[in-house]
Amino acid sequence: MINLTPNALTVAPRKVLAALVLMSLAIGAASVFGQYLRFFQGVDEYSKFGLIDNFDVDEEANIPTYYNTLLLLAAALLVAVVARTLRLTGDPMSTRWRVLAVIFFVLSVDEAAGIHEEVSDIVPKTDVFGGTLYFGWVVVYAVVVVVVGWYVLPLLRGLPRRHRMRFIASAVVYVSGALFVELVEAAITLRTGDETWRYQLVSTVQEVAEMVGVALFIWALLKLIESRDPILRATVGVSESN
Repeated sequence: MINLTPNALTVAPRKVLAALVLMSLAIGAASVFGQYLRFFQGVDEYSKFGLIDNFDVDEEANIPTYYNTLLLLAAALLVAVVARTLRLTGDPMSTRWRVLAVIFFVLSVDEAAGIHEEVSDIVPKTDVFGGTLYFGWVVVYAVVVVVVGWYVLPLLRGLPRRHRMRFIASAVVYVSGALFVELVEAAITLRTGDETWRYQLVSTVQEVAEMVGVALFIWALLKLIESRDPILRATVGVSESN
């Protein structure tokens, strides 16, 4: 006999945030520990079953990269849910939410494919402002951030204050890691290179800030869905059959 009674698998936004932040910090700690073994214990970064290389947040195609990719993809899917919910109610802001979903999807693809690294190689490096603009791509990305910020500003204005502050907090944390900490990283690279303990620490701070920023964004989206959609209520319906 088939039982079609649905069981609700509740997604608690606060627990999701806690889990994502803890995972981000754990990845950061693993990266720092690996670099400690590398710089102070003389362990080769490709030995020990790839422990150092696989958890190095400054490398590509490893565990931090895949984790970041999944975070950004999850954010894109949640933004798409918000966009669809608003479209069904005839909200004119649904188009901007759809564009934002596409932006986060592109970010997830970029994270997986390392497109930003290619851009970094193309844009010339400089020693302007003591090397803080050594990575010229920061200027390019800063312009993109301003344009995207201008585009989504109406979305923030249309939200209740508590939701607006959550999204602003996530943006501040993410941009601080992606751009501002990058400036410190650039100055260190120009002076001592990128194969130093100090550089690795700053790089870890940058990557963890980005991860936590996306985690906060996901939390903010879950809270928004929970308050806006009386059907979803930030839950996933599951049907059981015997």
